[in-house]
Amino acid sequence: MTDRTKHRKPARSAAAGRRLGTQRLAFVRSWAEGLDLVDAWNRYLYVDGAGDGRRARGELKRLLDELGGIARANGRPELAALLRRDPEAIPDTGPKVPTLEEFAAQQPADYYSEAELIELYQQEHGGQGGRADSRSAARRRQRLRERLVEAVKWLERVGARDPAPADAVAAWLDERLAARLAVVGIQRLEELVYWIRTKGYHWYRGVPKIGPEGAARIVRWLREHEATLGALPYPALVPAARIDTAALTPPPRAGIVPLERFAP
Repeated sequence: MTDRTKHRKPARSAAAGRRLGTQRLAFVRSWAEGLDLVDAWNRYLYVDGAGDGRRARGELKRLLDELGGIARANGRPELAALLRRDPEAIPDTGPKVPTLEEFAAQQPADYYSEAELIELYQQEHGGQGGRADSRSAARRRQRLRERLVEAVKWLERVGARDPAPADAVAAWLDERLAARLAVVGIQRLEELVYWIRTKGYHWYRGVPKIGPEGAARIVRWLREHEATLGALPYPALVPAARIDTAALTPPPRAGIVPLERFAP
């Protein structure tokens, strides 16, 4: 019997089919700049839920692989190679050399004069090789970070795009969110916007496993992309109890009264 698994195509994860938007590029750029990865997730990828180290590192790896493919497809294999380098992997070569103050704290109190202490420090650590190595490593890290930032900026110009109404929800939101929205028939971003517009502030009550916090993250994301997806109406953003109905009611139109009505 033929083993059909040999000819089966590898499964394609939902994450692999996601669009490359400016927020995901900003997440990668934060890594290149040396910022905390979880903080960057919560700032740029909040729509997918609260971040943690494992999720953030996994998404970074996926995005770097995708960006490497874009770089190669656009004739820039050197950028693909650059994205495989991690600034934090550059080691501090040589042992750390203490400062004079740190060295003095290690000696018996009031045992050496200042001149004797300096002379002893020079004898033991006069070369300053370890600290010089540390400074050199820090400079190399900084130069690599600057090159990575420039690479991400170039890739953003080439590969990033804004969400469009006809795009699939799964192309932009976490696969679990997309699956929950699909239960109520929401497959595209325009359908999501329409659902929220018609259902109002508590639109999520009809969607399984999307509570107030998850709904707020989705609405925040949609508002950040309203230039291409359209704006959400005020009643969809504020609970009904807090809506100022007077502010939403159009002023009465002045009627036309015959002049003879004003005759004495």
